[in-house]
Amino acid sequence: PRVRFGKVHVINSYYNSTVANKCIAAGFEANVLAENDVFENVNEPIALIGGATAMQVKNCTFTSVTGNKTGTGTAFTPPYTITPRAAASVKSSITGAGGAGATLTSNSCSTI
Repeated sequence: PRVRFGKVHVINSYYNSTVANKCIAAGFEANVLAENDVFENVNEPIALIGGATAMQVKNCTFTSVTGNKTGTGTAFTPPYTITPRAAASVKSSITGAGGAGATLTSNSCSTI
């Protein structure tokens, strides 16, 4: 997400891309809490664009990444209670059977 003027809680997300240049971007008056997220093979996991109120990185894992892995300041406390998954189980929860997003079962296409 690219955040400006808001409070955003990014929790249990999985980022894996060798072509994207930012994962979480904190801009003007952004107040972001990134918690138990997983970053693999990415350029610039945490982008501090300027004027962010806070961009706090909490219990995230970084594997084969380049660029910034730290935030700035202390983010807001969410007004709700949630128990995050451990970062070690986020990737398998998202990419495993029954995980998030669309999954292609074949790389072949047919023409009409």
